[in-house]
Amino acid sequence: MPALEGVAVNNTSVDRLCTGLRLSGSHLPGLTSVSLSDFVVPEDLALCKKLKQIELRNAPLPMGLRKFFSTMQSKTCLQEISFSDSFKEVPAMMQFPVPTSPPLELPHIRKLYLQSGARPVIQQILYALRAPNATDISITGIVRGQQDVPGNHLFVPRLLPGPRHPHDLIPSLATATSVVLKFEGHGPVVLEASDSKQRIHLAVIDDSNWLLDYRSLLHICLCDVISLFSTAPVTSIAVYSQYEYTARSDVWRLLFASFPQLVTLTLTGLSAYADMWDGLMEASTTSTTPEMSCHGLKTIELDNVRFRSTDNYDCVFRPIFGALRYRALKGCRLDTLRMRIKLEGPEDDLALRRTYFPALAVSVTNVVYYSY
Repeated sequence: MPALEGVAVNNTSVDRLCTGLRLSGSHLPGLTSVSLSDFVVPEDLALCKKLKQIELRNAPLPMGLRKFFSTMQSKTCLQEISFSDSFKEVPAMMQFPVPTSPPLELPHIRKLYLQSGARPVIQQILYALRAPNATDISITGIVRGQQDVPGNHLFVPRLLPGPRHPHDLIPSLATATSVVLKFEGHGPVVLEASDSKQRIHLAVIDDSNWLLDYRSLLHICLCDVISLFSTAPVTSIAVYSQYEYTARSDVWRLLFASFPQLVTLTLTGLSAYADMWDGLMEASTTSTTPEMSCHGLKTIELDNVRFRSTDNYDCVFRPIFGALRYRALKGCRLDTLRMRIKLEGPEDDLALRRTYFPALAVSVTNVVYYSY
């Protein structure tokens, strides 16, 4: 079938893998895309010269990662690789790897997707293969048991474990300019990073809905942001959440101190931001460099801020006034503070507009305020 360009083969048997599949370049010379599910990958697939895209779901490679992709790199036009729980039937792949040689370089790969519930599988693939020029990388891990629950970090030990440095596994981590952290209820925890040419998507799914410690989730994820991106030229950090997660001021202080090129900070749904403002103040007053921490910070956006009737507005705004006034006096005046606030009643709105936001104008060029 010389005209056939795409093949998708799905094994519907839940009890065993299928073998004996043949997909050779001599029979399918025009083949550009292959998707295999619960099939042992045929070795001759690596000889399909026009192959650009391969998707493997629970599809072991008896010949091994290096041999298969080394042949594929020299014999095909491969640009996209997608693994989903691949190799889980191969006992050797379930052992935590000890890297003894450099990974196989795949310079032509532009997209690399990897999803697995077995951490050793992720490590095996990342240690064996390296796509230095990939512009779209997605790695998803699934927490299925207590042994998968991380300690003080989430993404680093679960998806990018040592001893190799994460920047060695994914070089584009070092060039990110934008970082986005997403908490979707009890759904996936997502960390995305990008620059003008590349995108990285990291996600951890709690398959049991209770194994992750959601009380400290923001704290440990901010630690991951610092660990992964503090040496990158990050100018924008955003946190989107459906729950009121908190992090201590010392973590916020370290975050601000770690990103000297930060220009924009966006926070949504966290409700209580006092620790963030305290952290900004601490970072600003304890900087060990000639320039103030994140001296280029120009915009702070706070969405879905919730003030309750029991809140004392003086206490709420005191850390905001303190941090922004100090930075303005030191030549690091904020350009824009944008706040979208949920209030209890119209009297709260009146107090904010008459008293607190005019006072902020002393330290901020533009104060934009919405209430709902």
